[in-house]
Amino acid sequence: QLSKIEFKLNQDDNQTYVLNLEEMNLKELEYTLPMELQPGENVLEVTVYNKSGLSEYSGARLVK
Repeated sequence: QLSKIEFKLNQDDNQTYVLNLEEMNLKELEYTLPMELQPGENVLEVTVYNKSGLSEYSGARLVK
C-alpha cells in the first residue's frame, strides 16, 4: 500500500509538495497540484513510496 507521493518542480525545494496517503485506502487517485509551471521547459519529478519504505522515481519534461 502506498504511503506518500512527493512532487518536485524544476529541482526546486521550494516547489516540493508531499501528498500523504497513510490514512487513505485508495484504488485510484486524481489530484491537481498546487504548483504553477514556469514559462518554457519544466521538469516534474515524482517519487512514490510504499509503507515498507520502498520508492519508485519518475520524471517528465513539460513545456508551458
